[in-house]
Amino acid sequence: MQKVIFLVDMNAFFISCEMKRSDSLVGIPAAVAGDPKKRTGIILAANYEARACGVKTTMVLHEALKLCPKIILVPPDHHFYEQKSQEVMALLSNYTPILEQNSIDEAWLDMTGCEGLFGKPVEAAKRIMDEIKDRLGLWCSIGIAENKFLAKMAAEMKKPLGITELWEDDIPIKFWPLPVKEMYGIGGKTAEKLNRMGIGTIGELARVDVNRLVKTFGKGGNEIYLHANGIDKSPVVAHMAHEMK
Repeated sequence: MQKVIFLVDMNAFFISCEMKRSDSLVGIPAAVAGDPKKRTGIILAANYEARACGVKTTMVLHEALKLCPKIILVPPDHHFYEQKSQEVMALLSNYTPILEQNSIDEAWLDMTGCEGLFGKPVEAAKRIMDEIKDRLGLWCSIGIAENKFLAKMAAEMKKPLGITELWEDDIPIKFWPLPVKEMYGIGGKTAEKLNRMGIGTIGELARVDVNRLVKTFGKGGNEIYLHANGIDKSPVVAHMAHEMK
């Protein structure tokens, strides 16, 4: 039986929680941001109206205000976001007992063998997305694949409210043309090193001699090579955020 893994990724989670709590933030540029006096003056989450002005997560406040002078800034309320996260995870756990929370706003679900209960993967994903939207008033994107890594990549491909499949046959068309900096697990410095090695796309990374990567990056070189080829053997391990050590 083919594995079916979902990655459910909440869209603009912190500010979406605030918009659910306060209608006055809906339809205008808004963001959750830290306090500059405490040297945490960055954007933590911007809604899509603010993003349309060029505001991005981790942008410092004065840059965001230059781009979008009318943006409404809300101080973070992490206790509230944790509470909403628990509501999301409780809803997701109704679909499968094998749920691995990856962060406050995303989780992998092992949906293998669930077709009889919830229909084909895309139908099940639509059902999950609609229930999160209708019951909690929040948006998500869902990646569907045969392993955790590809599901994570798929979830990033269409936001907000996107459902994307990334199966083995899709890799050459949907995955390999992407620049290496867009691959999950590759940071800016690694992407720069790869670019200097003449590797610009994920497809080029998949075709390079793995020994060359191991020589440059150690064990991590083997992992990024496997990921570039869509290979990830790690299982979905059932746990929630409060169980993480």
